Amino acid sequence: VEDGAFDIERGADASADVTFEGGPNELMAIIYGGQSPAQMAKAGAITLTGDAKVLARFAKFFPLPAKAPVTFSGD
Repeated sequence: VEDGAFDIERGADASADVTFEGGPNELMAIIYGGQSPAQMAKAGAITLTGDAKVLARFAKFFPLPAKAPVTFSGD
């Protein structure tokens, strides 16, 4: 993150602080499921190169909105 912006690109980048390989389910588990990138890499679910803390911090850029209230009339 630099000046409030970040770049995401597919492919290798030698200057990246962190890179990871995984599918959309693994990405969603990190971003929305609160899964630890380091633990997922240790388990073999993703391939991680660089600082896992950077990826965990990146995930916080995508918070889920508050849940909508549920009403049920019973009819």
